[in-house]
Amino acid sequence: MDCDHCGRDIDGMPYTCNRCGETHCSDHRLPEYHECVHVQTIERSWENYSSAQAKERSSGSSNSLSGVADVFWLLISIPYWIGSNIIGFLKFTRKYPATGLWKISKFAIMAAVLVLIAGQAGFGPINSPQEQVVSPISSTVSNVTESAEINKTQVEQLVHEEVNQRRSERGLSRLSESTNLNQQSRLHSDDMASHDELAHDLPGSTTDERLSQASCLTGGENVAQSWVFEDIKTESGTEYLTDEEELAKSLTRQWMNSPGHRENMLRTRWSETGVGITITDENKVYATQMFCA
Repeated sequence: MDCDHCGRDIDGMPYTCNRCGETHCSDHRLPEYHECVHVQTIERSWENYSSAQAKERSSGSSNSLSGVADVFWLLISIPYWIGSNIIGFLKFTRKYPATGLWKISKFAIMAAVLVLIAGQAGFGPINSPQEQVVSPISSTVSNVTESAEINKTQVEQLVHEEVNQRRSERGLSRLSESTNLNQQSRLHSDDMASHDELAHDLPGSTTDERLSQASCLTGGENVAQSWVFEDIKTESGTEYLTDEEELAKSLTRQWMNSPGHRENMLRTRWSETGVGITITDENKVYATQMFCA
């Protein structure tokens, strides 16, 4: 089987993108690494929408044509997003029926519970619960440690400051800290550690679901993996990270050196962010940063 992005033969397990439905090798499994058509289309639609909004604000006038343009872009982007997700899910289910059936069962159970609640409370609006959703795997992780040598909370705060510094240097607004995004980022870092896998989507947890749990309608996510107290080979040489500041700078540098992650970090529309750090017994570091408009 060949990678749909680079064309190379896939040696290990193939990865199917939940958004565009293409199959990729491990190097191109993340949407930003295989130039996911679905993500690019949504981005273009949003940026055109944002551009129209900015022009309207700068002119100080209420142009009826601008309102028509807003509706036009929404009418295009929303159906395309829904259709692409449905097609991608059907392709994914055909290749991996067990995982696909689990996701269908999960949504069916959620729908049944919501209908039951609505029936008990009447036909009024159903408020989404705000409590934290814990992955059944992350609650029983055995290889995740509370490192006495590296303060993970301090690393999270330092990463937040490093990212804001990069944005400020480019004339972009600083991002406020979101408790909900912090919680969801930590859960996902724990989940990646428990699966020993760097990914946006894992069984029982997707980026969209985490953003929804954080009460965020529009957002993004960066993930990274590193090490502490181990030699790390980089393009500029070998790193050996021993404290919170070094780790925070290294993670931020990783994202800045990757075009897709850099673009995500420096998007103008973000207003909030959250960071989650997990360090395993083997000194392996998993990092998640989530953004919300």
